[in-house]
Amino acid sequence: MTAPRLAVLASVREQGHANVEEVVRAARLRLGAVSTQAVYDVLRAFEEAGLVRRIEPAGSPARYEGRVGDNHHHLVCRRCGAVTDVDCVSTRPRSPSGASAPPAGRVGTPMAGTSGGAGPPMAAGAAAGGGFGACMRAHLQRLEAHNTVALDTVAGRMLEVIGAGGVLHTAGTGHSVAMVLETFYRAGGLACVRPVFHPGLLPLSGGPASALLERTRGLAALLAGQAGARPGELAFVFSSSGANPVPVELAQCLREGGVEVVAVTSLPHLRQAPARAGAKLDEVADHVIDTLVPPGDAAYRHDGVGVAAAPLSSLASVYAWNLLLARLVDRAAAARVDLPLWRSANLAGGDAHNADLARRYRARVPAL
Repeated sequence: MTAPRLAVLASVREQGHANVEEVVRAARLRLGAVSTQAVYDVLRAFEEAGLVRRIEPAGSPARYEGRVGDNHHHLVCRRCGAVTDVDCVSTRPRSPSGASAPPAGRVGTPMAGTSGGAGPPMAAGAAAGGGFGACMRAHLQRLEAHNTVALDTVAGRMLEVIGAGGVLHTAGTGHSVAMVLETFYRAGGLACVRPVFHPGLLPLSGGPASALLERTRGLAALLAGQAGARPGELAFVFSSSGANPVPVELAQCLREGGVEVVAVTSLPHLRQAPARAGAKLDEVADHVIDTLVPPGDAAYRHDGVGVAAAPLSSLASVYAWNLLLARLVDRAAAARVDLPLWRSANLAGGDAHNADLARRYRARVPAL
């Protein structure tokens, strides 16, 4: 068995219920360097060989465990996401989620503070409307806690790219184009951001047409070619479902060009979305920031209404981006790096400051 495979297997067995980011981090401590894609490939091979087991608690990224020789339950803490094994005396077959399947006609009742999978925090009944704001705030807190390692790692890479005079690239389709707008030419944001998108991907250009265009193969290669991204730079691909061809192929094309890719996506949504590109976004990215948005995006349900409302992905993605900016500012201050931050044009001196930044980055960011 090769050294990378041994490192991945040891990492899984030592950590118990590790997600891919945790396995990658542990494997790198052993090897010094290993790509996220290589770890995905090894985990997939191990799963097929029965050496590791993959479990997918609802509302959580896939996790891997080395305990494969018996049948047992998994309890997931709703607060911190910790996973605990619970021995099972039943010989019933396991469900795809990794939990023992209950007998017909019976539904298990989760323990206080735990369940078979950490469900979406927006689960609401008829009496929950008044607390929806609190639920959203709790979701954002959970997002930050869940992604601490990824946020710290990505913020560090952002500083390295900026310090080397590089550019950050941001891409999205559908309503994720709103995140491209959020990252570009925004007071308090970075001037070294180059947007990567096609006008037809914006729903305002035609809703149904934009949805069809997002599923068009080959468009991503054109966008990647126009992006002007250089090896060693960083690209952010925003996609809540992470399943359609344009965002997935764009991440692939950028990585093939030596660009490090950060996927900002919802793994609960991604796991249930139909695969339309042969792979999904988390499989072709170097880093994943999981917004934890429930499948379908809409986050609020009322007993009297059959369709869910209040999509959460935009709020969660903006929050994740601002968490990165805050971490970046802290690191830049410690390293004495001057960040190229836009100022409001509606404050004194803003126009002159922004004009200097535009001149500095216009050659790399044509939209300036």
